[in-house]
Amino acid sequence: MGTYPSPRDPPSPRPAGARRAVGGGRPCPGAAPAPSAAGWPRAAGAGGGTKGCVGIAGKESPPRVTLPWAEAGRADGEPTSVSPKKHLPSLAASRAAGAARVPKRSARGKSVAIAYESAQGDGAEEGAPEPKRPKWEPRNWRQQLERIREMRSSRDAPVDRMGVEKCYDSSAPPQVMRYQVLLSLMLSSQTKDEVTSAAMLRLRQRGLTVDSILQMDDVTLGEIIYPVGFWRNKVKYIKQTTAILKQKYGGDIPSTVEELVKLPGVGPKMAHLAMHIAWNNVSGIGVDTHVHRITNRLKWVKKETRSPEETRVALEDWLPRDLWREINWLLVGFGQQTCLPVNPRCRECLNQDICPAAKRR
Repeated sequence: MGTYPSPRDPPSPRPAGARRAVGGGRPCPGAAPAPSAAGWPRAAGAGGGTKGCVGIAGKESPPRVTLPWAEAGRADGEPTSVSPKKHLPSLAASRAAGAARVPKRSARGKSVAIAYESAQGDGAEEGAPEPKRPKWEPRNWRQQLERIREMRSSRDAPVDRMGVEKCYDSSAPPQVMRYQVLLSLMLSSQTKDEVTSAAMLRLRQRGLTVDSILQMDDVTLGEIIYPVGFWRNKVKYIKQTTAILKQKYGGDIPSTVEELVKLPGVGPKMAHLAMHIAWNNVSGIGVDTHVHRITNRLKWVKKETRSPEETRVALEDWLPRDLWREINWLLVGFGQQTCLPVNPRCRECLNQDICPAAKRR
């Protein structure tokens, strides 16, 4: 049985390397006073006697024992004995012990770089460009195009005989020739090729130049171009545009689409066709009512378009550029002969089995 140090005995220093006793209950009377600091929990009761202390519940507490190093006592006056009952360290002591073993970490968070695996596998090089997604293309469009070419091989549609490319004087000086191309395009809007060709022939018989139009009065000009569609508006536009060409371009026509569309009565279709025919420069697709109608029937646009300009943008998004030159001539003649606006001749069309709009009877 161990002994308790007398309160009168002076405290002895703890041997070097000895560990402090932890746990334990309240000491019995006559034992050294135990402070409540440093996480020493107190028992619920206290008592006397040599066998043990009696708690409030009347039970005898187990006797206290002295640890091997406790013979010398404690220098700080803390108890040197613990109860033999099972002991768990207090929360405060555990935290203190843990704090002594684990270095403090900064409360301020640190950014951690995370590397993700390449979606292209281990063999992908850093900085390699992502593969381009294939452009949208209409179904069967190449086969449809080849069949339209076959149907247009005879070149006997009105556009082949009386289109804009047949209306100007090919023997005229280049500047005069380009002016005639522009005027024929202005007259062709909402007008059949036969009517446009006849009006251009009458104008050429009077000497169709910038100066001759400026010297002509509006009434005479109207009588010459009648019955083209919207002839009164076209008289006004022709006189205004011709004056601008004389003053700003020296009698020639602009060489860019941006400048052409600024002229009165000149729209995007006319501008792109003028660039193609007059300047031999394919700047875009000329889309008129025929091209607009047929490309929507063939589903050559992602979604249905409501205007020729919308159709032009949709076509240029996927159609190879080397086909832009022929597509207007090809589809205009096809629309004049086979794919008519009303009652299209689907039975005569070679695309009847692969055309989404074909009438199969």
